[in-house]
Amino acid sequence: MSLNKYVVAIPSYKRPQTLKNKSLRVLQEQKIDPKRIDIFVADKEQEKIYRDELPKNSFNKIVVGAPGIKNIRNFMPKYYPEGQKIFYMDDDISQVYQNFNHGKTLPRLNKETYDKKHNKLLKLKNLHKFIERAFDLAKKKKM
Repeated sequence: MSLNKYVVAIPSYKRPQTLKNKSLRVLQEQKIDPKRIDIFVADKEQEKIYRDELPKNSFNKIVVGAPGIKNIRNFMPKYYPEGQKIFYMDDDISQVYQNFNHGKTLPRLNKETYDKKHNKLLKLKNLHKFIERAFDLAKKKKM
């Protein structure tokens, strides 16, 4: 996968059905290319279980990392080459939402305030565009 394209990295442990019925379903509904999706598991035994239980065309690869959630989360960014765009996702995501917050503008400071009571969650219509935009914004901030 080109460094210009993002990958979706999902750690999972002993939950292939949860992954299949939640996060992979959401990614499929959102039309995320399965070639972008890498699943990280703890060991060879888990790799076999996941290969047996997940549809072959629902992901790119299963990567054996390290046991323990902290260890696998530390392993994932090291697995990819420097500069690879990575969208991390848990294995139990059943919906994706975007938070909108329209607080009050303080005229003197010309600054918007943040207040949780103004939060509005809307189901995300296009996760791919959202991810691409997020990486573009991060790149602009970095410059």
